Amino acid sequence: MERTIGAETGMIKIVTVEREYGSGGGEIAQSLATQLGWKLWDQLLTEEIARLANCPKAVVEVREERTDPLYYRLFKSFLRGVMKAASTRTSSTWLTAKPF
Repeated sequence: MERTIGAETGMIKIVTVEREYGSGGGEIAQSLATQLGWKLWDQLLTEEIARLANCPKAVVEVREERTDPLYYRLFKSFLRGVMKAASTRTSSTWLTAKPF
């Protein structure tokens, strides 16, 4: 679905970058925005929400950012390792399979 604002602006283009703890997502988002010549709404969005809600920026910041609990981050890391091992095993099995 194309969303337009005014006749001359056309389609709104948005890219989202997940900022998982330790992923460098903030830096990647900044680099991408710079390369594309786009505005990065990371902190600007927080400020705009605070302005519209007529409250201090700190109140919005407390509610927007959260670090997943340690057990959840460890579980996700474990799952990534399991998935990587499964994909490696499947790939190597496929590569070493003998023709019929």
